[in-house]
Amino acid sequence: MTSFRKFGALRSYCHALGRPFSSILRSHVAIFLVLAETQSALDRKVGELASSSDISRYGAALLADSTKNAIDPRSHLPDDLRASLIACTPRDLIHRYRSLMALGMQYFIALVYGNDLETIRLLSREVIPELKQLGDRDVAVR
Repeated sequence: MTSFRKFGALRSYCHALGRPFSSILRSHVAIFLVLAETQSALDRKVGELASSSDISRYGAALLADSTKNAIDPRSHLPDDLRASLIACTPRDLIHRYRSLMALGMQYFIALVYGNDLETIRLLSREVIPELKQLGDRDVAVR
């Protein structure tokens, strides 16, 4: 079910229960988020994740809608990692989050695996400032 359809269903449920749709915090969780400046650097980082012995114990969470993931799932990744990974460049993530914000998403949570300081740096220096420029005070990026 796409985010658009999910939000439509949520609006209907809220209306039926007499609850304001605006009272619902609409959030998106990325388990795991991997960012890199280039596709080749991204491929390297995803390959390192795939070889990690403990990565597969984490649960699956796809993007909030059923559109293509931010990456094409690589066949060498374990199924649960392919299902739970958002791996892309900062520009791609900005586009994805802007699309979700346009649908009504308000809050974003990203789990960074291990000591991936590059992802944290790119998120804090490129993604968050760009999303804050949208001027939507109802959106929190954490």
